[in-house]
Amino acid sequence: MGWQSYVIGFNTPEQREKILDICRLHNETLDEVEAEELICFCEADFKPGKQYKRGCLAGCEKVILCGNGGGRCGTFEFFASHISPDFPRRVEGYSTALEKRLTEPVPFELNDIVN
Repeated sequence: MGWQSYVIGFNTPEQREKILDICRLHNETLDEVEAEELICFCEADFKPGKQYKRGCLAGCEKVILCGNGGGRCGTFEFFASHISPDFPRRVEGYSTALEKRLTEPVPFELNDIVN
């Protein structure tokens, strides 16, 4: 299996914490998810005027980036089933086009952040 990157958009601190809780749950239930651990967490902002107007990242001001070495389908399904209806599905794969829209990503450790 190869590396898969995930981009999860958000706007508020509460949405950010929810995303991180979902990522922690993913990593705690890897056997059920049939995927590898999410690692290499970073956070970035959209550059001024570079936000998406359509698609699953539309209207998002910030993103969390992470990835894993396998289990793409299981991880995407996990995100889709754990992000509640009041929090739109904002998970996308990483691309060069997206990279040009973002500020320099700032790395962080998922387990260093406690609610």
